[in-house]
Amino acid sequence: LQKTLGLTVFMVTHDLASLNTVCDRVAALADGKIVAIGSMSELLRSEHPWVKAYFHGKRSQMLQPRKI
Repeated sequence: LQKTLGLTVFMVTHDLASLNTVCDRVAALADGKIVAIGSMSELLRSEHPWVKAYFHGKRSQMLQPRKI
């Protein structure tokens, strides 16, 4: 939307697949505070313990390519 219409969208979700598909930049919040901000690939490399646990746990399986 930003590139085609010049719109900025604020999206709140726990769906990592949506984040990976829709968002250019992501902010991760824990206990009401931003703990990491950047692209999905940057967040996946984050050293923050909460971000590592969240993005590399069961939810991260949604980001893995699947064979059909």
